[in-house]
Order: sequence, then structure tokens, then C-alpha cells
Amino acid sequence: MMSVLENFAKLPDHSTSDSCIVCISTHGSDGHGIEGIDGLFMNLESDVLSLFNNINCPALIGKPKMFFIQACRGDTRDEGIDCADSIANSDHQISRIPSWGDMAIAFSTIPGHVSNRHLCEGSWFVQSLVTVFMNYACEMDFESMLKKMAKHVMQYQTFDQEMQAPEVILRGWTKSLYFNPGIDE
Repeated sequence: MMSVLENFAKLPDHSTSDSCIVCISTHGSDGHGIEGIDGLFMNLESDVLSLFNNINCPALIGKPKMFFIQACRGDTRDEGIDCADSIANSDHQISRIPSWGDMAIAFSTIPGHVSNRHLCEGSWFVQSLVTVFMNYACEMDFESMLKKMAKHVMQYQTFDQEMQAPEVILRGWTKSLYFNPGIDE
């Protein structure tokens, strides 16, 4: 997996592309990272994401880089809780770009927790991601779809009433991204 990611990050085609999407579906654990087919673990931060930062992949500077990680991040199971939520937004102006920017990392679950799946239908995260992006890419921006995907994932429950909350990290994400603006069915 590491050599595939390294080769992909070095592609000259990135200079003419509009964005970059990396999807990884594998096993993972708390403190060990994500597991390759060889059974070895990779650190997501230093082994994967750093390949695409502005230092190591200058062809993608200023372009959206989206990572979708379907993997456990530990053994803890989320039993859920009822509460109200609020979101605060703020805008900051910058004069230089940091080493990490224009990056969105969507994890199927939060640190330390399992990532659930249906035996026949597959992972809750991937199901939700595909459903939301398929139905709303023509009318919603990327961040709005990620919020809708999170809400979708959080509605699932196992027979033991276990639940799951995805985690989305935005690093220097400053623009609105539309996959298919103005395109209708």
C-alpha cells in the first residue's frame, strides 16, 4: 500500500488535476495506525497524509485533497447519548500558506473506537458516503455533504444498540467545493 501511495503522490498529472481523492479501506487500531495487506501498520499522519502535503506534493498546492479512511481506530464501542449540539464558525485571513492545507480527512469513526459494518451491506461509513454523495453532489458543497453523511452514519445501531460517530478533520480548508455544479439528472 505504501508504494502505491508514494507513486500516486508523485504523479505528474496532479499539476493538471483539480483535486485529489484517496480512499483507504482496511483494518486499523489505536496507536498502530492502518494495516497493510502485509500485516504491517502504517502511521496515517507520517506515512500517508504527509505524502500529499504542500512540501512533498507541490503539484497539489491550493487544490482540495480528500481522504476517506474506512478502518477501526481502536476497540471502544460507542453506546450513544442524547444531547443537543451547536457549531461555531469563524473566518481567519492568512498571508502565507502552511505546510498542511486544503486537506479533508474523513474517518469512519473517532479515535479509539471500532468501525461498524453490516455483514451483507458493508460499512456504515461507506454506505452513508456513497448515498449522500450520489444524491446530493449536484446541489451541495463538499462540507455540507460530509455533515449529512455524519448524520446518516449516526442513525445506525447494532443489535446491542452500539452506535458510531465519524470524524472529519479539515486542515486549511478555505474554499467551498462542488463536484457537479449546475449538473442535473
